[in-house]
Amino acid sequence: MRFPLRVVGAAAFSMLVACSSDDPGNASTPSNTSSGGGTSSSTSTSTSGGGGGGGGGGGGGGDAGLGVHCASATIESTALGPQSFVVKTEHYSLTAETDLARAEELARLLEASWAGFIEYFGVAPDLSGGERLDVGFYATQANWAAAIKADGGAVPEGAGGLFLPTTRRAYLYTQHNPYYDQVLLVHEAAHQFHLLGRANGRSQPFWYVEGIAEHLGRHDWDGECARLGTVPLMNWDDLPSIALEDANDGGIDVAQVTSGNGTPTRAASWALVRYLGLGAAPSVRAAFDEYRLAMDTGSSDPSKTFEALLGPASSLVTPLGEWLPSSQQPLRPIFTEWVHRGPSSVLAFSPGVFSLAVVKSDAKHLEASFEVPATGPFRVGVVVGFEDPQTFKALVVDRDGALHSFIAEKGQAFWYPAGKVAPIGSASTGTLRVDLDGAMKATFTVNGSATSHDTAFTPKVGIALNDARHIFSDLSWN
Repeated sequence: MRFPLRVVGAAAFSMLVACSSDDPGNASTPSNTSSGGGTSSSTSTSTSGGGGGGGGGGGGGGDAGLGVHCASATIESTALGPQSFVVKTEHYSLTAETDLARAEELARLLEASWAGFIEYFGVAPDLSGGERLDVGFYATQANWAAAIKADGGAVPEGAGGLFLPTTRRAYLYTQHNPYYDQVLLVHEAAHQFHLLGRANGRSQPFWYVEGIAEHLGRHDWDGECARLGTVPLMNWDDLPSIALEDANDGGIDVAQVTSGNGTPTRAASWALVRYLGLGAAPSVRAAFDEYRLAMDTGSSDPSKTFEALLGPASSLVTPLGEWLPSSQQPLRPIFTEWVHRGPSSVLAFSPGVFSLAVVKSDAKHLEASFEVPATGPFRVGVVVGFEDPQTFKALVVDRDGALHSFIAEKGQAFWYPAGKVAPIGSASTGTLRVDLDGAMKATFTVNGSATSHDTAFTPKVGIALNDARHIFSDLSWN
């Protein structure tokens, strides 16, 4: 049976489930091969090391990020209404229009970010007298705007968040993707921390303050511990790819960005801050530290200060462009239900719909572990062929070991039986693997048992699930 598409947000859609029939493209021949295994774990200490997600070879990549910092479990929650709570941690008071579990998770992310901000800025805002930094997270743009107006602020056009110095408060509203909500939360909190702590209210160049907030806002987060300043495996807001397009289309005009004339793009601001702080040669990174200190202590001429410390801005165009390919998000979420967690882990949830994400590069192999729900049905698997969001083929397995193919083409989609492997049963984790064999063929391996299938469309690897919630970990590809 064919079925319609369902629109999610303004720029994407997800697909409803449909009935089954035979898969004409399946050549199922069970065999045994090895497959990657293991589950992810979280750290409970502060460490330094690599940021997430920049390479074409799998989890990890990019330049080193900040350390891992974990939130204290001590929180105080007060209900303001059915979907409105005030959650207090040691350093933050978050008013959140969402359910209690999400409100408390966002508050923990703020608290974990506090230590990351101290690591980056070196000094914290003065919170004497028991003060906490105040953040408001609103369910709608209208509620967000109303809160800003009520506090005497001007509502910015085309923005999802705002830090208002007069109230010392950060304001944001939900973007309907959990990871991007978190990015925006840390972004606005970074502005708040920066201006109240190290900059002490001084006016600073747009590219500098926005670039820092965009850089710190991208983070790893497993619900307990955070690392700021990473490149996520995937994010609906793909600034790195926008910056790379600009670099390939004549280069990012660093002189224009740093001149103070006009408004640089968020992508260019992110790229320049990340490159100067992490990707450049040690001498350039040291010079950027000096520039940051000068900006945060009151430089009267940012453009001249930049040239005095870092040399002619035009000399950075080429090395910036050469560095950008190494700091890209390696996966593309086709629909909105994907949440980056760490260098090799993502969370996907697709209640009632089919969803997928693909590797951007021409990888021929992908493997991952996945968490098995304790109860209930599920279908989880891999992408084997992909043309566009309406034309693709994926293979999934259910708890009983039954394989199914999901083929979408020109806005229509079908389920087909595709063979069987050993039942997953009561196991807590499973492993998936896909290998493209050439000539439109793919091998799909579940817990070591392999079957052969055609790709139907241009061979492409990725991960997929239907009407389920899974954490994928140990993601790698080549």
